[in-house]
Amino acid sequence: MGIRETLNRNPGVVTGATIVIIVVVLGFIVMQLTSSNVPKAPTQSFYTVDDGVTRFGDDVNLVPPFKTKDGKEAVRVYVFSCKNGKAPFPVYMERYLPEGKAKIEALMKKGNVNSDERQGLDEKYKQVKKVGGAKWCSLTDPGFGDVTRIDCPDNNYNDLIVVTP
Repeated sequence: MGIRETLNRNPGVVTGATIVIIVVVLGFIVMQLTSSNVPKAPTQSFYTVDDGVTRFGDDVNLVPPFKTKDGKEAVRVYVFSCKNGKAPFPVYMERYLPEGKAKIEALMKKGNVNSDERQGLDEKYKQVKKVGGAKWCSLTDPGFGDVTRIDCPDNNYNDLIVVTP
């Protein structure tokens, strides 16, 4: 007796086996989609009150500068590592001018922060400063690239990572 004849005599078993196979395949697909290796967006950023000498983690959605519980003004500080997370170092800090900070916080309260609108506000109101640097500059200033440039030893940027709390 051939396979076709056996299948024709047992249609219930064939249907059941087909359903089981479909469920297993769908389950496998769902697992692959939900357990991706894509890292999740950070929920915290580093902030500093002393020009990057020390740093602390807090909510990534805070708009700097803001007052800490000690009454000091905190700004966001970007920390990197050139050695797979070892020896992290702060590179530059970020803050918003008061008018821009108010506009961004108003947008965030509405819950609809359009990326184009946010980018326009960033270009107009965001300032950055090199850790240990003398002055703040805007994103449109000619020296912006120098402020945000990361210097890895031996120019080895293969292991460069952003460090988050």
